Amino acid sequence: MKRLLLLLGSLCLFLLLSSSSCHFGEPGDVYVTLKNNSTDNVACFIANGLELSHPDTLLPKTRPIYHITEHITDSAIVLSGSGYNFSVFFEILQDEYLSVYVFNQEEIDSLGWEEISYRNQYLVRYDLTEKDLMSLRGKLSYPPSEAMRNVKMWPRYEDVRP
Repeated sequence: MKRLLLLLGSLCLFLLLSSSSCHFGEPGDVYVTLKNNSTDNVACFIANGLELSHPDTLLPKTRPIYHITEHITDSAIVLSGSGYNFSVFFEILQDEYLSVYVFNQEEIDSLGWEEISYRNQYLVRYDLTEKDLMSLRGKLSYPPSEAMRNVKMWPRYEDVRP
């Protein structure tokens, strides 16, 4: 009887530890957030392979329906998924980069998407690898934080920082 209780206790402890030790890289809910550290109201578009994919860096001519988040004054979830991790996400994307565009919201509202697209007018484009997203834990910022210094972006980090 003691053996059975010990075995059941060990099994319960194993299950408890394995379920509570979820890491960011394991399957589950995945979020990419954008923190707006500027005084501007911004918008964010994620090139998810539907409207646009890397290395095509020209914006879609029509206003994106999916993966655009507008009126970000503080912080917003700009991409989320359930039941996978960033590795699986990049397999689905079938690309080595996830391109994230940040726009001035007032320019989108006043000029319209077609003009923004024609001018390819964005504040910054981050071309993120799976490793970038993992090291940043899915937390992006505009202007880019010091942690984002080595992320591929256009314009360059030095030119985007205030």
